[in-house]
Amino acid sequence: MTTVAADGRLVLDQAVQDLGQGAARWSATPLAERIALLDRLMPRVLAQAGPMVAAASAAKGYPADSPWTAEDWASGPWAIAQGRAAARAARRAASCSASRRVRAFWSHFVSDDGLQLMQYELTIFCRRTEGYEWLAEWQYTRYATAALEVFQAAAACEAGPLALDMTDLTNFLVAAMDGLVLQYEVSHDKERCLRDLENVIRAATLLVGLEPGPATPAGDGAEPARRDGPRHAASRS
Repeated sequence: MTTVAADGRLVLDQAVQDLGQGAARWSATPLAERIALLDRLMPRVLAQAGPMVAAASAAKGYPADSPWTAEDWASGPWAIAQGRAAARAARRAASCSASRRVRAFWSHFVSDDGLQLMQYELTIFCRRTEGYEWLAEWQYTRYATAALEVFQAAAACEAGPLALDMTDLTNFLVAAMDGLVLQYEVSHDKERCLRDLENVIRAATLLVGLEPGPATPAGDGAEPARRDGPRHAASRS
């Protein structure tokens, strides 16, 4: 091994070690501090996203306009943007109510729909690019898994078992929310989308065997009440 190669390996080993130590510190950092740091970092990431991807593609030996750069976008600027969005959504959805969490997601989306557009564009690009279909599937699976964790946490706060498996509920809500997102991107009709959002929440609440509370587009309404009637009892048998 040449001296140059050995030095390069030492640098790489140190970088991996630093990454591991940083990951441990990041995991222990309170959510509010993570959000503040990501908020400060995001403008720099957006300003340098192109050069970041170009540097990654150059290091891997393919041109900056190659379809392979989709992976560099997904693992670089896009991943950081997703992390920031997830952290902010998690803080806004700290309540144990699934309905409030859905409303919190919608409020966050409407406040800045650019990230969601970028995700859709990248997903469509990957689906249409041979050899990159896996990336579209990975992105959607990650999205659905994050939603499932949210609803499982909300279900844990209920007094007893619900009438619908959380995976089935997640699949229903993810599909419904994707439809609402596309509707909003086309129409930007906030009032219509809020009405439809409340109908989605009401339908999901009934599916799990709870009594829907009043519609509260602002996300500050009452918790759904557990249904004690024959329908709920039968659904759990």
